[in-house]
Amino acid sequence: MVRTYRYRVYPTKAQVVALEEQLAWAADLYNAALQERRDAWRLARRSIHFSGQSAELTEYRREGGQTPTGMAALVQHEVLRRVDRAFQAFYRRCKSGQKPGYPRWRAKDRYDSLTFGLTHDNTAGPGTLRDGALQLTGIGRLKVRWHRPLPEEAVAKTANVRRSCGKWYVSLGLELPEPAAASGGNRPAAGIDLGIHCWAVLVSEEPAVAAAVREDLAKAEVVAELDPRDGSAVLIRGPRAGRRSAKKVKRLQRALARCQRKSRRRQKAVARLAKAREHERLVRRDHVHKVSSVVVRHHGSVFVEDLNIAGMSTSARGTIEAPGRNVSAKSGLNREILDQGWYDIRQALTYKAEGAGRSVVGVPARNTSQMCSACGEVVRKPRACREHRCPECGHEADRDVNAAHNILRAGQVRRSATAADAVDRECSSDRQPPGCADVTLPEARDRGSRARSRSVGVTPWRGHQMPACP
Repeated sequence: MVRTYRYRVYPTKAQVVALEEQLAWAADLYNAALQERRDAWRLARRSIHFSGQSAELTEYRREGGQTPTGMAALVQHEVLRRVDRAFQAFYRRCKSGQKPGYPRWRAKDRYDSLTFGLTHDNTAGPGTLRDGALQLTGIGRLKVRWHRPLPEEAVAKTANVRRSCGKWYVSLGLELPEPAAASGGNRPAAGIDLGIHCWAVLVSEEPAVAAAVREDLAKAEVVAELDPRDGSAVLIRGPRAGRRSAKKVKRLQRALARCQRKSRRRQKAVARLAKAREHERLVRRDHVHKVSSVVVRHHGSVFVEDLNIAGMSTSARGTIEAPGRNVSAKSGLNREILDQGWYDIRQALTYKAEGAGRSVVGVPARNTSQMCSACGEVVRKPRACREHRCPECGHEADRDVNAAHNILRAGQVRRSATAADAVDRECSSDRQPPGCADVTLPEARDRGSRARSRSVGVTPWRGHQMPACP
């Protein structure tokens, strides 16, 4: 299992000069490799790959070509690997019918990272990580702020040094032992509904666990509260980083527009705007990590919606022949969707659950907000309606809480079906597991099919199998 730990580093002035020199040379090498590939295809219809360019770089170094002082060969070859990955992604997008996006040139001020290999002994290498000290070839010993310790069983393989808004960071690529199979122990499951009005609604199988989640989120300075009508639901408020900094960003963008291009004043304005955007990103990421850690700590299985974020945030402008409608309103909705960080919370939950032996399962998002969690009736309502009122059974709840209950129950049904399929596979194999010794194959298959619809409290309606509301 591979994990990345990110730390702040504080290079000296001489080290900053060395890092910037290597970054500038790496940008030139990237552009030269890109131009070689482009010209070879345009002029001779010949494809160039990483192996050929790597051999050319080795020959260039052997002949005494100019390179930054002390820059490791592996760091230089990693630049060529980035070019190769950019073209592989370009080919993949072409084959899948997506917008191709041909690889672009990299300006010196937009090439911001170097990748070093790491060793743990006295052997030669681009970098060493030993006794809490990070030593990089051509840079020297870097001062690292170890805000959290590295796992004892971790083996560091790479160090990626990155420049961001005048600050420097190092991301250590670690190899960790594979975690145990996802079991979750006796911890309850949870369903999470992501939204805009309320960033997330978490519904736990046990109300006591929901109260514990709310307390831990409060300790982490995350605004959360229990639903007054449902003790198993926790309403988690989002940071709304983009909305809070919108006025400041607009002011900085206007100041940037008034600057003359290539002027020193414009460079300062660009730096101020980048710093504001960086702050937005850090606030959003901090919130995601706090929430995901608490959720994974208290639950064995987490069910979330499979949202098509790219499709939801598509522009409505249309074309010249068929112009779109309500373009401005859809633009504002897209901005709010992207400000929530739904993709980030899904990724954080997935990798943290994997490391803790838990599971994160995606369920279809269709009708989770429209279906009644008590009887299964589909009750159509506009996005502005925040209350769910079922005309069939009279059930009333917050719209997002109702959706979270549907997500939880859909995940329970999917988990039961998966377990039943596992029973079918084991009982139909030559090696029968415990409990299948005296069961014939038809009986085992019938037992597995019955298990798919035997979730706790399942109530059928409209041909579906859905758990009953507690």
